[in-house]
Amino acid sequence: HPSLRWAAVGFLCYFAFAILGVMNVVTGTFVQHAIERSQEVKEVNRVCQARKLFKSLDFDASGSISFEEIHDHLHTPTVQEFLRQIDVDVSEARCLFEVMDMSGSGSIDFEEFLSACLRLPGPG
Repeated sequence: HPSLRWAAVGFLCYFAFAILGVMNVVTGTFVQHAIERSQEVKEVNRVCQARKLFKSLDFDASGSISFEEIHDHLHTPTVQEFLRQIDVDVSEARCLFEVMDMSGSGSIDFEEFLSACLRLPGPG
């Protein structure tokens, strides 16, 4: 019967469209989850990188970084790489230190350093 054929074709088109819609929702959910996970991994990597950087800049292993420590080592590869990563010139080191020293104590502890590093632009 011809009308039954058209009904079957219509049902198959509807069914195919419904399957594509469900697949689109599933794919969108998967992609959104992957994006969120990627952001979490980036955040964890930035914290780990900041921790390593803090330890390498804390030359006297006191648990805090003074401007004198940074100033005395401005031309070492560690300090140069840190400044390069955040796109700061050596001449701006003092200003950067003052911005990072949120407590105004004259030294930066790890919490201040981490907070500043997460706010500063950087790779990835």
